[in-house]
Amino acid sequence: MHSAFDFLEAVYKPFGFDFRVGVSTRNPKKWMGDLKVWDRAEEELKRVVEKRTPGKWHVNEEDAAFYGPKVRISGNDPHHY
Repeated sequence: MHSAFDFLEAVYKPFGFDFRVGVSTRNPKKWMGDLKVWDRAEEELKRVVEKRTPGKWHVNEEDAAFYGPKVRISGNDPHHY
């Protein structure tokens, strides 16, 4: 996970681009597996994302894939008018 952030920063920052990060959490109606594993995975993703982008991320409630939580990264173009 840290390597992914390193890559994004190396590619985006030199060109003046920025990115937004969201952690997608479990949809209570569309999931499979062990709830304890889900909870642990969501908390670990949030911990890593907070460490790398403190206070600059958000939660995408109930937006995870059925098999696990995910991190959604969106690029921002400051040069777009």
